[in-house]
Amino acid sequence: MARLAAIVWAGLTVLHVGDSQVSGGLTAGLRSRIHAEGGHYVASTWVSSSVRQWLVSRRLGDLLRQHQPDVVMITLGSNEQLYPNLDQYGEHVRRLVRRFAGRRCFMIGPPRWRVSRVDDVQAANSAPCPWFDSRPIEAPRGGRMRAHFTYDGGELWARAIWDWMNALDPPPVPQNL
Repeated sequence: MARLAAIVWAGLTVLHVGDSQVSGGLTAGLRSRIHAEGGHYVASTWVSSSVRQWLVSRRLGDLLRQHQPDVVMITLGSNEQLYPNLDQYGEHVRRLVRRFAGRRCFMIGPPRWRVSRVDDVQAANSAPCPWFDSRPIEAPRGGRMRAHFTYDGGELWARAIWDWMNALDPPPVPQNL
């Protein structure tokens, strides 16, 4: 079996955006791995945010202009598990992904929570950004609602995402969609 091509992270700027899951061990784990490979990692956490909020606010555009990332990672969905219209949610995901034309992108699904309604919708609508299924990640959780991984749990999640990103052959760069 042929070995898959890995991303060469040296010199790349990675922008990681998303809800409160983009913090703690996940951010630290990805940052340390990307920096060790010669890349630059910037995270922007917007607590309780949704795909729609990232679409309609100026925040994403401002971050893209400010950091000029080569790679964008999106971690959303934890706050949208009860979204009433999954067709509309799928359209929002497609519109968000279009914002990354010309850049590599990865969509990271939310960890399994009480319900998991948006995961399959994200997977079906995130192309050409590959979608990572976080539901199988078994890691320690903490906090009041136990919705977030602990720091160590976030590190385990980061390791799984890192291994997955580096196994893609080669990760696609979306064109104008």
